Amino acid sequence: MQEYKTRQTLLQKLRDQYDDDAWNDFVSFYRPFIRAVIIKMNIDEADGDDISQKVLLQAWKSLGDFDYSKDKGRFRNWLAVVTRNEARMEMRNKYRQFDNPSSERHNELSLLLDSWTEPEIDRISQIEWQKHIVNLAWENVSPSLAQKVREAYELLSSGQDLKDVARHLEVAENSVYVYRQRVEKLICKEVIRLEEQLG
Repeated sequence: MQEYKTRQTLLQKLRDQYDDDAWNDFVSFYRPFIRAVIIKMNIDEADGDDISQKVLLQAWKSLGDFDYSKDKGRFRNWLAVVTRNEARMEMRNKYRQFDNPSSERHNELSLLLDSWTEPEIDRISQIEWQKHIVNLAWENVSPSLAQKVREAYELLSSGQDLKDVARHLEVAENSVYVYRQRVEKLICKEVIRLEEQLG
Protein backbone atom coordinates (compact mmCIF):
# COMPACT_ATOMS: atom_id res chain seq x y z
CA MET A 1 0.00 0.00 0.00
CA GLN A 2 1.43 3.36 -1.02
CA GLU A 3 2.00 5.83 1.76
CA TYR A 4 0.57 9.33 1.43
CA LYS A 5 1.67 12.21 3.61
CA THR A 6 -1.89 13.39 4.14
CA ARG A 7 -5.36 12.24 3.28
CA GLN A 8 -5.67 15.37 1.14
CA THR A 9 -2.91 14.08 -1.15
CA LEU A 10 -4.79 10.83 -1.77
CA LEU A 11 -8.02 12.72 -2.45
CA GLN A 12 -6.18 15.01 -4.86
CA LYS A 13 -4.76 12.00 -6.69
CA LEU A 14 -8.28 10.63 -7.02
CA ARG A 15 -9.37 13.68 -8.99
CA ASP A 16 -7.88 11.67 -11.85
CA GLN A 17 -10.50 8.93 -11.90
CA TYR A 18 -8.21 6.72 -13.96
CA ASP A 19 -5.36 6.59 -11.45
CA ASP A 20 -5.67 2.88 -10.66
CA ASP A 21 -3.03 2.88 -7.93
CA ALA A 22 -4.71 5.73 -6.04
CA TRP A 23 -8.12 4.06 -6.42
CA ASN A 24 -6.79 0.71 -5.16
CA ASP A 25 -5.29 2.49 -2.14
CA PHE A 26 -8.59 4.26 -1.53
CA VAL A 27 -10.55 0.98 -1.64
CA SER A 28 -8.09 -0.84 0.62
CA PHE A 29 -8.15 2.01 3.15
CA TYR A 30 -11.89 2.66 3.26
CA ARG A 31 -13.84 -0.45 2.17
CA PRO A 32 -13.40 -2.22 5.56
CA PHE A 33 -14.70 0.91 7.32
CA ILE A 34 -17.72 1.16 5.01
CA ARG A 35 -18.47 -2.56 5.52
CA ALA A 36 -18.18 -2.22 9.31
CA VAL A 37 -20.69 0.67 9.36
CA ILE A 38 -23.09 -1.34 7.17
CA ILE A 39 -22.84 -4.38 9.45
CA LYS A 40 -23.60 -2.24 12.52
CA MET A 41 -26.66 -0.90 10.69
CA ASN A 42 -28.01 -4.49 10.87
CA ILE A 43 -28.02 -4.98 7.12
CA ASP A 44 -27.62 -8.54 5.88
CA GLU A 45 -24.49 -9.56 3.99
CA ALA A 46 -25.96 -9.68 0.49
CA ASP A 47 -27.53 -6.22 0.79
CA GLY A 48 -24.36 -5.00 2.51
CA ASP A 49 -22.22 -6.04 -0.45
CA ASP A 50 -24.50 -4.15 -2.85
CA ILE A 51 -24.54 -1.05 -0.66
CA SER A 52 -20.77 -1.13 -0.20
CA GLN A 53 -20.27 -1.24 -3.98
CA LYS A 54 -22.71 1.65 -4.44
CA VAL A 55 -20.90 3.74 -1.82
CA LEU A 56 -17.57 3.13 -3.54
CA LEU A 57 -19.13 3.99 -6.91
CA GLN A 58 -20.61 7.19 -5.46
CA ALA A 59 -17.19 8.08 -4.03
CA TRP A 60 -15.53 7.41 -7.38
CA LYS A 61 -18.05 9.67 -9.15
CA SER A 62 -17.78 12.44 -6.54
CA LEU A 63 -14.06 12.53 -5.83
CA GLY A 64 -13.24 14.08 -9.19
CA ASP A 65 -14.96 17.25 -8.00
CA PHE A 66 -14.50 16.75 -4.27
CA ASP A 67 -13.12 19.84 -2.54
CA TYR A 68 -11.57 18.74 0.76
CA SER A 69 -11.73 21.32 3.51
CA LYS A 70 -11.04 20.68 7.18
CA ASP A 71 -13.72 23.26 8.01
CA LYS A 72 -16.37 21.05 6.40
CA GLY A 73 -15.55 18.04 8.56
CA ARG A 74 -13.73 14.77 8.20
CA PHE A 75 -13.78 12.70 5.04
CA ARG A 76 -14.89 9.62 6.97
CA ASN A 77 -18.02 11.54 8.07
CA TRP A 78 -18.85 12.22 4.42
CA LEU A 79 -18.40 8.50 3.68
CA ALA A 80 -20.71 7.59 6.59
CA VAL A 81 -23.40 9.95 5.25
CA VAL A 82 -23.07 8.44 1.75
CA THR A 83 -23.30 4.96 3.29
CA ARG A 84 -26.46 5.88 5.19
CA ASN A 85 -28.04 7.42 2.08
CA GLU A 86 -27.22 4.43 -0.10
CA ALA A 87 -28.57 2.07 2.58
CA ARG A 88 -31.81 4.06 2.77
CA MET A 89 -32.27 3.91 -1.00
CA GLU A 90 -31.56 0.17 -1.05
CA MET A 91 -34.03 -0.56 1.74
CA ARG A 92 -36.71 1.73 0.28
CA ASN A 93 -36.41 -0.20 -2.95
CA LYS A 94 -37.10 -3.32 -0.88
CA TYR A 95 -40.26 -1.66 0.49
CA ARG A 96 -41.64 -1.55 -3.03
CA GLN A 97 -41.52 -5.35 -3.17
CA PHE A 98 -44.15 -5.55 -0.43
CA ASP A 99 -47.66 -4.59 -1.48
CA ASN A 100 -49.01 -5.15 2.01
CA PRO A 101 -47.74 -2.43 4.35
CA SER A 102 -48.92 -4.47 7.35
CA SER A 103 -46.61 -7.40 6.50
CA GLU A 104 -44.03 -8.38 9.10
CA ARG A 105 -41.10 -7.79 6.73
CA HIS A 106 -42.45 -4.36 5.82
CA ASN A 107 -42.61 -3.46 9.52
CA GLU A 108 -39.08 -4.76 10.10
CA LEU A 109 -37.74 -2.61 7.27
CA SER A 110 -39.62 0.40 8.60
CA LEU A 111 -38.12 -0.02 12.07
CA LEU A 112 -34.67 -0.48 10.57
CA LEU A 113 -34.91 2.75 8.56
CA ASP A 114 -36.21 4.63 11.60
CA SER A 115 -33.17 3.50 13.62
CA TRP A 116 -30.75 5.21 11.21
CA THR A 117 -30.90 8.67 12.70
CA GLU A 118 -27.99 11.04 12.09
CA PRO A 119 -26.76 10.81 15.69
CA GLU A 120 -26.91 7.00 15.59
CA ILE A 121 -25.00 6.77 12.30
CA ASP A 122 -22.48 9.27 13.64
CA ARG A 123 -22.06 7.15 16.79
CA ILE A 124 -21.62 3.97 14.74
CA SER A 125 -19.13 5.59 12.39
CA GLN A 126 -17.02 6.97 15.26
CA ILE A 127 -16.80 3.58 16.97
CA GLU A 128 -16.11 1.69 13.76
CA TRP A 129 -13.52 4.25 12.63
CA GLN A 130 -11.56 3.80 15.85
CA LYS A 131 -11.57 0.01 15.43
CA HIS A 132 -10.65 0.34 11.76
CA ILE A 133 -7.75 2.71 12.35
CA VAL A 134 -6.31 0.58 15.18
CA ASN A 135 -6.53 -2.53 12.97
CA LEU A 136 -4.75 -0.70 10.15
CA ALA A 137 -2.08 0.47 12.60
CA TRP A 138 -1.55 -3.10 13.84
CA GLU A 139 -1.28 -4.38 10.25
CA ASN A 140 1.35 -1.74 9.53
CA VAL A 141 3.52 -2.21 12.64
CA SER A 142 3.27 -5.97 13.20
CA PRO A 143 5.59 -7.05 10.33
CA SER A 144 8.44 -5.05 11.88
CA LEU A 145 8.14 -6.78 15.27
CA ALA A 146 10.20 -9.72 16.48
CA GLN A 147 8.15 -12.90 16.56
CA LYS A 148 7.98 -13.16 20.37
CA VAL A 149 6.98 -9.50 20.71
CA ARG A 150 4.21 -9.92 18.12
CA GLU A 151 3.00 -13.18 19.66
CA ALA A 152 3.02 -11.73 23.17
CA TYR A 153 0.91 -8.78 22.08
CA GLU A 154 -1.54 -11.00 20.18
CA LEU A 155 -1.96 -13.31 23.17
CA LEU A 156 -2.46 -10.42 25.58
CA SER A 157 -4.97 -8.83 23.17
CA SER A 158 -6.93 -12.09 23.09
CA GLY A 159 -7.37 -11.81 26.86
CA GLN A 160 -4.68 -14.15 28.10
CA ASP A 161 -3.07 -13.38 31.44
CA LEU A 162 0.42 -11.85 31.40
CA LYS A 163 1.80 -14.69 33.55
CA ASP A 164 0.40 -17.31 31.19
CA VAL A 165 1.85 -15.50 28.18
CA ALA A 166 5.28 -15.33 29.83
CA ARG A 167 5.13 -19.04 30.63
CA HIS A 168 4.01 -19.91 27.10
CA LEU A 169 6.79 -17.84 25.48
CA GLU A 170 9.34 -18.92 28.10
CA VAL A 171 10.33 -15.35 28.93
CA ALA A 172 10.25 -13.25 32.10
CA GLU A 173 6.96 -11.56 33.00
CA ASN A 174 8.74 -8.23 32.94
CA SER A 175 9.77 -8.89 29.32
CA VAL A 176 6.13 -9.45 28.33
CA TYR A 177 5.20 -6.18 30.04
CA VAL A 178 7.96 -4.35 28.14
CA TYR A 179 6.83 -5.96 24.85
CA ARG A 180 3.28 -4.75 25.40
CA GLN A 181 4.41 -1.21 26.23
CA ARG A 182 6.63 -1.09 23.15
CA VAL A 183 3.86 -2.28 20.82
CA GLU A 184 1.28 0.08 22.32
CA LYS A 185 3.61 3.05 21.71
CA LEU A 186 4.17 1.97 18.11
CA ILE A 187 0.44 1.54 17.53
CA CYS A 188 -0.35 4.95 19.06
CA LYS A 189 2.23 6.61 16.83
CA GLU A 190 0.85 4.83 13.76
CA VAL A 191 -2.76 5.71 14.66
CA ILE A 192 -1.79 9.39 14.78
CA ARG A 193 -0.11 9.11 11.38
CA LEU A 194 -3.05 7.27 9.84
CA GLU A 195 -5.57 9.74 11.28
CA GLU A 196 -3.68 12.52 9.51
CA GLN A 197 -3.69 10.55 6.25
CA LEU A 198 -7.17 9.09 6.26
CA GLY A 199 -9.42 10.78 8.82
